[in-house]
Amino acid sequence: MISIATDLENIFAKYRKVIKENFRESFAIEAIVGNVNSDRNNFTINYQGNNNFINCWTSLKISELKSGEKIKLYGNLMTYPDENHVYIKIDYYTTINNDFDNKIEDYHKYKQKLHEEKLSQFILNKFHNKFPPKIINRIGIITFEESIILENFKKICEQKYVGDLFIYKLDKTKVDKDFVIALEYFKKYHDINVICILTDKLTMEQILNLSSAECLKYLLMRDEKFPYLISLNAGCISIDYLAKNLFNKKFDQIDNCLTFITNIQETYKQMLTNTMRNCYEYIGQRIENHRANILKLDNFISEFYEINKSIENNISSIINLFESKFKKIYFDLETNELHLARKIINNLSKQLLIQNNIKKIENKNDIIVSVEIPKINNSNDGDKSII
Repeated sequence: MISIATDLENIFAKYRKVIKENFRESFAIEAIVGNVNSDRNNFTINYQGNNNFINCWTSLKISELKSGEKIKLYGNLMTYPDENHVYIKIDYYTTINNDFDNKIEDYHKYKQKLHEEKLSQFILNKFHNKFPPKIINRIGIITFEESIILENFKKICEQKYVGDLFIYKLDKTKVDKDFVIALEYFKKYHDINVICILTDKLTMEQILNLSSAECLKYLLMRDEKFPYLISLNAGCISIDYLAKNLFNKKFDQIDNCLTFITNIQETYKQMLTNTMRNCYEYIGQRIENHRANILKLDNFISEFYEINKSIENNISSIINLFESKFKKIYFDLETNELHLARKIINNLSKQLLIQNNIKKIENKNDIIVSVEIPKINNSNDGDKSII
């Protein structure tokens, strides 16, 4: 005989199956907020005006949600895995107003546009495939007031990151406009290498504001010199702001983000170290080459000295050595000149020629024969060569 417990379990199994198969699509309802537990991110709603409440859970920030407030929510009906209860998993919610409906409509329209093939390929090539900067030492931070992730980010930066941090906190009353102002500020000032947008749990209003046409247009139109954009979202949410799709890099953990940055710093540091080492080696080699040339010159200079004479290692001594050497060469050239002149004069044939010419001159006054004796060409630099 089947027990009552088994019957109930079978009934609950069918119950969960029915819900899973028949409530796959998300739905929207209007309801009144009951109890709010912001620590666990859940609250209850009453949508029939009686005492029946349904549990709701969301990954969005609900600290600003108030009991008794009328909201419009979008989500799916779910069952607890170990309990036979249902709850609503909320994708997003907001207070009921016409402005919200318009923003929701724009959100889905822009999202669809960003996923079109042509624009998607443009975003991939221009932003996602962009190489990060080689030097990262000045980071701009854009975040919200009372951001938990900011404090955690700063603590880990103290341990890993080397450089400066500049923080810009957005005005929550005009997030879309202030976000563009923050980006423009970091573009123009402080020589920022990287801009990090830090978010944890966002309200639906903040998500829609960061998905506005103004934000998307500014990001799409930015030039190549714009600082590298990184998004860091530590809060797991089912719906995300659209501006995030136009960033260069996305992270969901602080450690991964800072590891990415510090790896770039370490790579650049290693490159500088290798470059300096190569420079030192090159300079050292050049010094050795010059030292070898100096040694050759030193050996050449020593040839002008007597064997037992010491060499003075200074410029004036070198000049004196060369002067002495050239004086010796000059003296030798003069000696050779005189010797050659005597040899020519004493040559017998030359003497006869001179005598014959003298006789001819005596007989005929109009005939003149000259005998050229080799001369020494005295140049300005002291060098003397025979011509």
